Amino acid sequence: MMHARRLVIKILNRIEDTGAYADIVLANELSGRNMPQRDRHLVTELVNGTIRWQSRLDWIILLYFSGDYEKCPQKIRTILRTALYQIIFLSKVPDYAAISEAVSLAKKLKGAFWGRKVNAILRSISKHQDEIEYPDAAKNPVKFLSVRYSHPEWMVSRWLERFGFEQTKSLLKSNNNPPKHTLRVNRLRISVSELQGLLLGAGIKTKATKFVNECLIVDKLPNLDDFDLFQRGLFSVQDESAALVGGLVDPQPGELILDLCSAPGGKATHLAEIAGNGCKIIAVDLHLNRLQLVSSAARRLGHKNIFPVNANAAHVATAKADKILIDAPCTGLGVLSKRSDARWKRTPGQLAELVTIQRKILDNASKLLKNGGYLIYSTCTTEPEENEQQIARFLRNHPEFKIDFPMNRFNKELIIENKYIYTFPHIHHMDGSFATRLVKTG
Repeated sequence: MMHARRLVIKILNRIEDTGAYADIVLANELSGRNMPQRDRHLVTELVNGTIRWQSRLDWIILLYFSGDYEKCPQKIRTILRTALYQIIFLSKVPDYAAISEAVSLAKKLKGAFWGRKVNAILRSISKHQDEIEYPDAAKNPVKFLSVRYSHPEWMVSRWLERFGFEQTKSLLKSNNNPPKHTLRVNRLRISVSELQGLLLGAGIKTKATKFVNECLIVDKLPNLDDFDLFQRGLFSVQDESAALVGGLVDPQPGELILDLCSAPGGKATHLAEIAGNGCKIIAVDLHLNRLQLVSSAARRLGHKNIFPVNANAAHVATAKADKILIDAPCTGLGVLSKRSDARWKRTPGQLAELVTIQRKILDNASKLLKNGGYLIYSTCTTEPEENEQQIARFLRNHPEFKIDFPMNRFNKELIIENKYIYTFPHIHHMDGSFATRLVKTG
């Protein structure tokens, strides 16, 4: 059986080589392996932590690396980053253990020279880690925050201009916190209190969320493939911010609801549960493999009123709907704590491309809604271009729509300008998100 730390190096190198998403590579590599749960947790921690803190780790390594770090073999960079992550962030892992394993791996993969070099670098950092100096916060706040809290400079710069130094620092710190595990109870099959009892019997502690009654925060999650309560369809894994959208749609029995960009199906299944399976939900998604996740979730939860359609949301044609939900493709900058590599994959250019895609989906949705019907727009990002500016543009071009936000349905802490739900990780202790509701008046 491959040693846990060696598997980490393999996974990180594969992510670097292929550009694949970390969660997918991690899941594929762990699937089917006969590995103790403790080792699975260590692999997950080291992969996500090393990626998340990459720019801070590289900054420290550069301080102690003699020569051109850019010419350092990729596998050695990966070994150095992973070992340094353990030294800096994992108090339960002795420095000598992390260094010894790193040196052994470096020798095996790249020879004795690199083994000696890795040993010298890591021992020096371990000895002097309390003396590490970061960029000057007063002279260059963007560089300081980018390095100290490991986010791209373009992202930090945007947030500094918008939020100021302290709020930006708080947001960055929240993005680096371990993600919370939040469940949405399938109240068509079990009550919240009953599920809490069953989870406690399985050794899982729960507490209620602040804003959504059917959500629970749990202290840990087992492997869901083998977890009976999940396989019986008693709950879904969904962040509280995403569950807020169901209340905004407010599906009613007999309605036809169009769920654009539906995969993986969290919101569609929530709508089915709210309406007691009494509404008809057409779940549209461009990617067939992801659309199959919607079908799978519906079967597991017992929903027979969800009808998947493989189509482009910007061009799909359907019967006129009573309500349309657009959970728009976005930069995902509100969920960086859950997606360790997303911060490094996104670029300003992608932001502009996604804004164009969102616009086309909104414009198409305007044709598919009945007069008097509701259009609900949501994202898991915090960026104005994708959120309130996107809605403002839509309203300028579609005077037959207006914002019709149900103020009495939500806690005022979540609402901005009486128009939008806006959540931020460092303020609301959930994913960053945006949502609003429009009505078609004619």
